[in-house]
Amino acid sequence: MRSKLILTGAIVAILVLAAYGVGCTSQKPPVSHGGPVTDYVSLVDNLRQAGATVEPAGEVSQPFFAVAGNIIVVNGGDVQVFEYADAAAAEAEAAVVSPDGSSVGTSMVGWVASPHFYRVEKLIVLYVGDGEAVTAVLESVLGQQFAGRSGGLLEDITWVLESYGEPESLQTVLAGTEITALFDSGEGQISGSTGANNYFGGYQISKNALSIQEIAHTEMYRLDPEGVMEQETQYLTTLQSAENYEIEDGKLQITSGNQVLIFRASED
Repeated sequence: MRSKLILTGAIVAILVLAAYGVGCTSQKPPVSHGGPVTDYVSLVDNLRQAGATVEPAGEVSQPFFAVAGNIIVVNGGDVQVFEYADAAAAEAEAAVVSPDGSSVGTSMVGWVASPHFYRVEKLIVLYVGDGEAVTAVLESVLGQQFAGRSGGLLEDITWVLESYGEPESLQTVLAGTEITALFDSGEGQISGSTGANNYFGGYQISKNALSIQEIAHTEMYRLDPEGVMEQETQYLTTLQSAENYEIEDGKLQITSGNQVLIFRASED
């Protein structure tokens, strides 16, 4: 057993990147029969043709899917492949997966990394992780995910701004002020504090692209420390025009033209 999954009633708690069933025995590499992706064997073949390293790694079962599946290691990431009797059966199972992947039928799933669900023909493919080398090749072979999250570690974390401005001349946040941002995956809303006011708005993410819509905020005016309102204006202006983001070494950087916002994760 590669890892453990605990099911309590209708609640599924996934304590590692993916929950694996028993039977993780070695397997012979599948023999290619060519053509587009229609089943497990053709999926492996197409992934390899796309330049991915693919190694079979045993069997898997999930309490929320009707069939057992197989694990393949794709570019270093564990990917679960569930093959149904026909495309109609796979489509019916996929229909009960919520858009963000947080529930499958009556089971609520708590993921420790972003889930990515793909479906083609009679396959449902599940990857739990944030490896770009994995998601990129899965999308090239299977198309866009039909459910899941693409925000990785961006969402559902309170981020605290450390510095902002042009990368060559960053300004640190004024002492005595705290600027925060929380991307709520359930609501699709960003909210936080500018150090003087509270704000909220919508957001959308696609891979590392980020767009913010319709930011609104309270209208309190703060005099101390000096420059706090100018700091607020620059922050909101940059955030409103966000183009992309990246997370590295626990720091979040949001970029808008030649301006960046650099955050750390809150310790609270």
